[in-house]
Amino acid sequence: MGSLENKSVLVLGAGLLGGASAIRLAQDGAKVTVADFDTSKSEVVASSIREAGGRATATGADICDPTTLAAAVAEAVRFGSGLHGLFVNSYEGQVARQDNNIVDIDLDIWRRSLDGNVTGTLITMREAIPHMLASGGGCILCTSSSDSFDSPPNRVAYPVTKFALHALTRHVAARWGREGIRANCLVPGLVPPRLPNGDFPPDKKEFYEGYVAQTPSTRAGEPSDVANYVRFLMSEEAEWINGQILGIDGGLVLR
Repeated sequence: MGSLENKSVLVLGAGLLGGASAIRLAQDGAKVTVADFDTSKSEVVASSIREAGGRATATGADICDPTTLAAAVAEAVRFGSGLHGLFVNSYEGQVARQDNNIVDIDLDIWRRSLDGNVTGTLITMREAIPHMLASGGGCILCTSSSDSFDSPPNRVAYPVTKFALHALTRHVAARWGREGIRANCLVPGLVPPRLPNGDFPPDKKEFYEGYVAQTPSTRAGEPSDVANYVRFLMSEEAEWINGQILGIDGGLVLR
């Protein structure tokens, strides 16, 4: 029996890290609701879990749409007969690609970044917390970025909004920790996508190899590195870890 047996977890974001984490949580016995803006992605992940004998359902959710976020939480509560865990691993990717320095950034991009990276996470947490309290507590995780520490010169919205998640995490931990809710923030480094043979995509090979060369590590990150950490933090093994900003980046940021 896994350490998350019969625990209900909502994973918001079915991409590289969220998808791998949802699968890992299900392997440990959790009933997982996978939500993504692209419902086909969430269904692929949920289907792979079910095919392996796990329990999962898929739904849609837009990190910038409070109505769909509330609906995703409600679906997780329905499917799992309660809610014990939340992993917010979603952000506004479209505007992240239009980020810029503080002088040149379009303020609409700035506002959309706040909506997607901060407000959307806050709303999802706000919707989830009452259900988690009713279920006896649990764990909330959200995903920041190493950019929140090194603040690249060519973009401001992404690192600022990701850094804001650190304070949001600590707020939840401070307010509801004694009521059984833990909140922690993951700060992953770059986890590159791979080709089926394990190689980096040719157009990104030089960039990814350069990234690895900057870290005191022997390799790049893998989705399993994050997924295993998520599984641990969701479990009772991590019950004394609360309000922490936790790096998982091969030592890229030594703090």
